[in-house]
Amino acid sequence: MDVLYKYLPPARIDVLERRTMRLSQPPALNDPHDALVAIRSRLEEQRGDAPVLADDFKVERYYAQRFREDLAQQLGVLCFAADPHIHLMWSHYCLNHTGYVLHIDPLHSFFDRELVLSLPPFWLEKRFDGVPHPSSVTYSSARPMYYMEDGVPLDVLFQKSEHWGYEREYRSLMNLRDGKLIETTKHDKWPVYLLDLPPGLIVGATLGLDATTETTDRVTAACKGAGVPVYKIVADHLTYDLRSVPLTAL
Repeated sequence: MDVLYKYLPPARIDVLERRTMRLSQPPALNDPHDALVAIRSRLEEQRGDAPVLADDFKVERYYAQRFREDLAQQLGVLCFAADPHIHLMWSHYCLNHTGYVLHIDPLHSFFDRELVLSLPPFWLEKRFDGVPHPSSVTYSSARPMYYMEDGVPLDVLFQKSEHWGYEREYRSLMNLRDGKLIETTKHDKWPVYLLDLPPGLIVGATLGLDATTETTDRVTAACKGAGVPVYKIVADHLTYDLRSVPLTAL
């Protein structure tokens, strides 16, 4: 992809103005199955037709929860979309078309970093090159199954239910320590880590169909300072499509 897109509500105009973006722990995302691994033990297969014990489920559930919680202490996710014209994204993430979309350069050196994680089954530190570069999410009606004895690959963070397929998501995985921990409130379930966005990473912005005058003015001012173009969503009068047009053309 030459450009990826970050859908944001008007309340998050600070992402553009301050050039910071949150690294979200997997459990902090809006999919309840994110990083919640479907996991089993090979011991079950060895039993054949013997009944499955309740303790087996407890162990598997503990292991899956442990994997998720341990990742949440080490890793954050940046989520992007492949298309700036997704109706449901504008409705859900941009507060009913009143927000805006950032255009992100996925080849920027911002993503040239190493990911370091301690993962099961032995919890040894591993280093992953290239993982921070945005990769596409795959969608399926069936959850992939993993075995405790084999460990869990990072692929699980790029697998989601087909219910989310409309998002056309790309993800970047980074260490939380790459971001800056900010002071949180009692309402924040997870610590908030912010990444500084360097010059050249943001290559444009698109205003929602119903963006207010205030949002329009602030996005326009921030983009002018960065020297990047601003577009505006319009509803096509002949089809159900959304289109982007240069703000200067309106």
